[in-house]
Amino acid sequence: MPTWVVLSGLGIIFSGYMWWQTSRKEQEEDQHWIEQEGRVFIRRMEEEREKKRASS
Repeated sequence: MPTWVVLSGLGIIFSGYMWWQTSRKEQEEDQHWIEQEGRVFIRRMEEEREKKRASS
């Protein structure tokens, strides 16, 4: 089998592995961002609730 065929195959496999690894990392970062924004939203809701209770 020619060397270039082997190298091309290894390049394709390596490229697929890097795509998979990057995809997983991005999903983890997205999940972290979503959780962080959720905490901010909940905190704002609690602050609004306290303002309503204080003004009543």
